[in-house]
Formats: sequence, structure tokens, C-alpha cells
Amino acid sequence: MAHELKTPLTILNREIEDLAVKHKFDSKESAEVNVSLNRISNTITNFLNWADVASTGTPTNLHVYRIQSVLPELSLGWRKLFNDRLIIETDVDFQVMSNPFHLSQLIDNLVVNALKYSSGTVRLSFKTQMISIADEGHGIPQDVLDRVGSPFNKGPSTSTNETGSGLGLAWVKTIADLYSWKMRIESTPAGTKVEIYFPDLSQIS
Repeated sequence: MAHELKTPLTILNREIEDLAVKHKFDSKESAEVNVSLNRISNTITNFLNWADVASTGTPTNLHVYRIQSVLPELSLGWRKLFNDRLIIETDVDFQVMSNPFHLSQLIDNLVVNALKYSSGTVRLSFKTQMISIADEGHGIPQDVLDRVGSPFNKGPSTSTNETGSGLGLAWVKTIADLYSWKMRIESTPAGTKVEIYFPDLSQIS
């Protein structure tokens, strides 16, 4: 499916580049078309990633990780894109059993969404067997909260810079369900807080 969907986009992108050179298109117009094509391609990739997780009955390639071990690599990208808007509180560390890709993607999606759709401080906190991501954005509409887990579920944009596909929370909810991690969302016009609760591995025999 990935091949059938993305190969035509790649061909179309090359055709547009050739036409731009042949007919001397304005560089700004060509760039705008390329941005739109890249956005479509990224949406397809994100959807296929979500569908892959959603269709997985049992997670594979499981390892036990310290929750804070995913931070060094992820935080480099966060700092580069969003400067110092993110506050990380790491007073607690604990173990999580997961496919490493799923764990890092869940945290990354939550943090990047919070930073992308708010303008104030975002706080990532590690507490006993849970993580919390809180922002100071405009909140998530109730109809979106009611359909968390469904793809392309997004509220009305409040900024021309908001270009999300509505797949972020679907991805997070699907991963949480896959591992039976509890997900809790509190959202008001003053901000949103998402909490993910993990089982205590020390209590599992």
C-alpha cells in the first residue's frame, strides 16, 4: 500500500520539477506545490504508521527500558525546534516494557503536539508510573475528545500555521491501548494535560 500510494506522488513531484525548469515557473510557485505534495506524503506515512499499529494484535520486539532513557535523543529535536519552551521535570524514573519505537513515538507525539499547538510553556513531568504533558494552549474541542483514537480527528484551526492531520492523538491512543496503558486527558480553554499511566513491572510476576 505504501508503494502504491507514495510512488505516484514521487513521480508527480519529479514531473513538476521538470515542468518548472522547462516552462520557467516562478520558484515561489514551485515551492508552494512541493510543500503541498510533501504534506500529502507525510499524511500518508503517518496514516500507514497508525494503521500498522492499529492492526497489531500483540506488540513485538519488547524490551524493558528506563522511562528517562528515551529523553536524550528526543530532547535534541525538541530544543532545536522549540528553543526553551519545554520544561522537563525528571524527579522520578521507572521501568516500561515496550517496543522502543512505540514508547519514543508516543512521548514525542504528545510533546510536539503540545508545543506546536500552544504558544506558552509546555511541561513534561515524570511521576510514579506515569508521565504528564501539560500546555497552555486553547484546549481541545469536546467533539474531538469524544472521538480520540479515530484518524483525521481534529478541531478547527486557530492559526494559519496549524497544519496537523489529526493523526497524532489517534497514534498515541492506539499505542496506549495496544499495551493497556491508561490515557487521561484534561482540557480547558486555558490548556491541556495528557497523562499516560504505566503498569508497575515490579508487581508483575
